[in-house]
Amino acid sequence: MVWLALGVFVAGSFGGLVYAILRAIALWRQLKRTGGSLAAEAARIADTAAGIQAHLERASAASGRFADASRRLATSRAVLDVHLQALREARHTIRRMLWFVPGV
Repeated sequence: MVWLALGVFVAGSFGGLVYAILRAIALWRQLKRTGGSLAAEAARIADTAAGIQAHLERASAASGRFADASRRLATSRAVLDVHLQALREARHTIRRMLWFVPGV
């Protein structure tokens, strides 16, 4: 009876050890695959970040050009307002002087 119990114990211990070794090997393989996937994803993220940086630099340059164009537009708009006011004053003066001519 003792020998039978000892045999079951040794067989169970050996089976448990084999199972643990097989699971450790499977874990090692999974870690290697995961590490490769993580490296590939990290490289993809780095490429995407570089692309985003390039877009931000172009947007910054475009923002500067937009600011320059806005200043030029504001200047042109101010000149146009002065010209329109002068034109209104001229029309008003002509209407006052030629009040008797219809359609003026």
